[in-house]
Amino acid sequence: MKLLFPIFLLIHGLIHSSFLTKAPPAKEGSPVWPFELTNSWLLTPMGMSTDNIKLLGTVLALIATFGFVLSAAGWIGISFLQPYWVAITVISCIASILLLAIFWNNWFVMGPLIDLALLFAIYFKDLLPK
Repeated sequence: MKLLFPIFLLIHGLIHSSFLTKAPPAKEGSPVWPFELTNSWLLTPMGMSTDNIKLLGTVLALIATFGFVLSAAGWIGISFLQPYWVAITVISCIASILLLAIFWNNWFVMGPLIDLALLFAIYFKDLLPK
């Protein structure tokens, strides 16, 4: 049971790495790849350049991906990360929420809910698995 929570953190973090990968080839009848960093419903209409939008998205995706991986490592007891896993998780959740909000796709609905649940559980530490 002790490993379930860090595995969850790890998977949640690795899903964010989809923003850093190339879209698979489009197939007829398949949905559009949602993990796209070149167009933001929020920043594109404000006149932000595609390069800057992609840079911001890349930075947020890297923070979320590696942050959740490091958080999971801290949770399981990697000594130099253990004292910081809560702070790393909070930063990762914030980066994730920003990333998903800026590049919103309806496929992402669970992501911010997971992030908010993690923040809630951290705030009320009794809700975290022991």
